[in-house]
Amino acid sequence: PTIFINSDEDGVFRTSLIPNNDYNLKITFLGYKNIEQTLNIAQKDINQNFILAKAINELKEVVINYKPPVQIKKDTTIYDIDAFKNGNERKLKELLKKLPGVEINRKGEVFIKNKKVTKVLVENRNFFNGKSKFAIENIPADVIKEVQFIEDYNEIKFLKGQNESDEIALNILLRDDKKKFIFGDIQNGIGINNNYRVNPSIFKYSPTLLVNLIGDSNNTYSQSVALSDYFSFEGNANFNEILNSPISRFLQDENYFKNQHLFAGFNTQLNKDDKNEFRLFVIGLIDKKNYLTSKNKLFLASQAFENRSQNWNSNNNIFLGKLNYKFTPDKKTVLKLQNSIEFVDLNKFSNNISKTQISNINYAESENNFNFKIKSDISYNHSFSDKNTFVTNIKFSYANEKFN
Repeated sequence: PTIFINSDEDGVFRTSLIPNNDYNLKITFLGYKNIEQTLNIAQKDINQNFILAKAINELKEVVINYKPPVQIKKDTTIYDIDAFKNGNERKLKELLKKLPGVEINRKGEVFIKNKKVTKVLVENRNFFNGKSKFAIENIPADVIKEVQFIEDYNEIKFLKGQNESDEIALNILLRDDKKKFIFGDIQNGIGINNNYRVNPSIFKYSPTLLVNLIGDSNNTYSQSVALSDYFSFEGNANFNEILNSPISRFLQDENYFKNQHLFAGFNTQLNKDDKNEFRLFVIGLIDKKNYLTSKNKLFLASQAFENRSQNWNSNNNIFLGKLNYKFTPDKKTVLKLQNSIEFVDLNKFSNNISKTQISNINYAESENNFNFKIKSDISYNHSFSDKNTFVTNIKFSYANEKFN
């Protein structure tokens, strides 16, 4: 049988054993080495002393497998998506709504800490035009591993911190098993009055190649391209010039009751090595709309009554493209070439009727805007030291606009 005995504070203990037997003695005390010994008990009592030697116990490496759901590292806020999702989310938009401190407005703009996200990246590379609408409505939720919000963002790393920037980038990191595969989905919808919508999206990411393809065909009250998307495409061009351009006026026009809309967007980026980067971004849009306005007027002085109606039909074709090349020979030098092309053909035709008690006037109006633009921008950036940086830009633009 096994006998357990506790000693007193001086280490003394006493027990009775059956004589003429062998016993295995084991003495233990925290912080000291164990003593193990075989004792042979004879007919008489025995008294024996033991001295314990101190033990040097070193803990082995302790690994804690815990990742906090939200981390803040300098100017970057990181969200671990697995901590917030429940598996029912379909798109990035539904995930972002669950992140603390993140908000999305009706225009698809993302805010963190009440600051607007100005650029969207996937795996640290631009997603289409960098605006949030394309990303949050098209990137599937189940491919996302982590979401990062980077404040004071600058594409050229050595320029970061040179001047205070309001740029905030949303960087989306993909799950490891999605980085080398093609993935995507198709959303279809059919409603009353023969309404429909088909919205396919295809994505491919790899260490050297990025491909995004988005389509949208619908006859609902929906536009794939917003005015903010056009502003971002034009870059740093004159704001008033952009706002008064034909395509800007077309994107602001929301008074239609019938629509046939066909959109396609393509974005690809090739990084053959650390020094060379090629990027192509193209969107095409064919849009047909019908407008109808009706006004009734009573002129108090003459008591004359007028009914005026205006029925507009529009047919719009838009093509926007960008081809960029970035050369980074070393960590202190960046050469960028940006080329853009814009083709816009907007047509409107209206039938107008004005009826009063004494007259019936019927007249037609037509409007056509044709716009063709080419722009090139060459920029050279070099950092001599932390205090001395050289930046230069050369710009070229050509425009041919006709209005009838």
